[in-house]
Parts: sequence; C-alpha cells; structure tokens
Amino acid sequence: MLKLGVEVAACKKDGDFAKALEFVLPYEKFCCQLAEKIIRKSAGLFLIKEAERIQGIFYFKEKNTLLCCLPKKNKKIARSLSDFFCKKSIFALAGKTDYIDFLQKALSLSAKEKRIFFLMRHKKKLCGQSPSPLQNDLVECCKKDASNLMPLHTGFFKEEVLPDGKEIYLPSLLRDLEKLLEKQKMLVLKKDGLFVAKVQTTASSKNFTQIGGVYTLPQHRKKGYAEFLTRTITNQICSQEKTPILFVRKENSAALSLYKKCGYKSYGTFCFLYC
Repeated sequence: MLKLGVEVAACKKDGDFAKALEFVLPYEKFCCQLAEKIIRKSAGLFLIKEAERIQGIFYFKEKNTLLCCLPKKNKKIARSLSDFFCKKSIFALAGKTDYIDFLQKALSLSAKEKRIFFLMRHKKKLCGQSPSPLQNDLVECCKKDASNLMPLHTGFFKEEVLPDGKEIYLPSLLRDLEKLLEKQKMLVLKKDGLFVAKVQTTASSKNFTQIGGVYTLPQHRKKGYAEFLTRTITNQICSQEKTPILFVRKENSAALSLYKKCGYKSYGTFCFLYC
C-alpha cells in the first residue's frame, strides 16, 4: 500500500541515490553541487516523497550549507519541511532563487544576508585563446600547496564569501582548502615564487563542471590573469565533454563582463542566504 502524505526520508540504498540522480538531472545546471553529492553517495542527502514519488531533494548537515532541488512547491511539502527542520539549526541555504524563496517562507527563516547570483553557462566549445607567456607561470596545485595558497584563498573568502560581521578562523579555512584540493582542480599563476591568481572547480556532476574561486591579489590585477585562467580551465572542462558553469554576483559588473568575453551566458538566478 502506498504511503499517503509527504515524508522526508534519508538516502540510504543504492536505489535511493539512483532515483535521486534521475530526479535532479533536468535541473542539473542549477544543482551541480547537489548532483555531485548524489553521485558520491554522500551522507546528509534527503528525499521529499509523496506517495513514494520524489518531489524534491536536499542536502543538510549541521553547520553546513543546505543545498536543494525543489521544483515542486505546495503546502504539504512546506509543512513536511517545517516539521523536519523545527529543531535544527541552519547556517545557510543555496539554490535556484525560487527554491530558496519557497524554503525561506516554509521554514519562517529571517535572512541575515541574501546574495543573488547569475548562473552563467558556457557554450561548450573550446574557448579561443592565443599563445600566452603566462602558460609558463601556470601551476596545478595539490594538497601540499595549501599553506602557500592561503593568502589567495583568504583574500577570496573575505571579498566573496564571508558574511557581514563574521571573522575568519584560519585553521578551519586551511582544513577546508586542503579538502578542496583533494577533490577539485585548482589552477594558479606563480610569479617570483608567489601564487598571485587562481581559479578552481567547485563541483562536477554528470554533464556539468562548476568553476569558481576566481581571484587575483589586488597588486596584480588588470594584467589579464583572471581571463587567462578562466579560459584555460574552461577549455580543460570542454575537452572532457562537460559544460562549464559558474555563478557571479549580480552587482559584479567587471566579472560579468569577463565571463561574457570568455563565452559564458546568463541563464537565470541563484540565491545564497545566510540564516
């Protein structure tokens, strides 16, 4: 007999993850990080089900960002989510803007800060790039480079990630960087023995690879470093038969111009909400 009503159930079996991936693929470009967690069979994935049919998916762990795919929205789903999260602490929400608006209302969350990004998708053709002397300064980093990368990583985190009023805890940031370097690709330009600019992948799913962390030290800006790195990592992703995507803050006109120049086009908005 089919269960009635809406329930939230943890992904546990291989079949759960397979069904979750099938559900999320039509929305994959907005849910690349979530899809990657499904592919990796990560703990913390939950299905929203009604009569055994999946209606939505989310990833949640305490002190982590909640990722979600919520294309279907109604009062029953809102009530089930409210019941599930009633005694849980949420650090932040991330997802397509309409998903986050629905979730914020369903959970009666007040936003300490809300950031809106454009999702930008590449045309999946090699990104035109002339031979450059910067190629000689290009380094692909690994975990052992983490300490030397901290000035770049800290600068990016302060400018693009850190919520208003918060301070950086450097040991935690270093651990997060080491984990990132174990799973993702990071390309860096090295000048006079110092890392001065970077770009990285942040997630890779079935059809898409998301890039981010594009950052140049202030004293080395306006030298074409960000464009070179963006074009380089874009070409590497395209050569792997995946489509590059990225998120850029709506008000960052310089970055928007750069990415359009590199062949990216806007496809809607994405929201990051600090609770």
